[in-house]
Amino acid sequence: MIYLDTSFLISWLIKDDLHHKKALDIVGEIQEDVFVTLDVLKEFLTVVTYKSSSEAALALFDIIYSGKFVQIVQETSEGFEETIETHRSLRYHKFSYVDCSLIAVARTMQCKVLTFDKELGKAVESLR
Repeated sequence: MIYLDTSFLISWLIKDDLHHKKALDIVGEIQEDVFVTLDVLKEFLTVVTYKSSSEAALALFDIIYSGKFVQIVQETSEGFEETIETHRSLRYHKFSYVDCSLIAVARTMQCKVLTFDKELGKAVESLR
């Protein structure tokens, strides 16, 4: 099972992104189920709107939201509690709620998180 971070989604779907080619290569090699949370989708929509336009953001959002390529999961109340506990346990950090939720999921489910955010990647790996 693989969870996608916003930074990975952006690199995968935005052709002029610095990591676009690498993301395409990684996606081409994936042989596991791929998931994204609604929180990641919300963050994705916001970031792409700021970087590009609301029209581009919605067009890309619709591709993801169709569920053809990526399964979409909604956070449970238990997941919320785990995310808040992760936020507390990391102490002095600058991770967003979405980042903390991905760290919690990676730790709880022992799954991989695809991200181009170096700090998030280090945090995910250190908690395994």
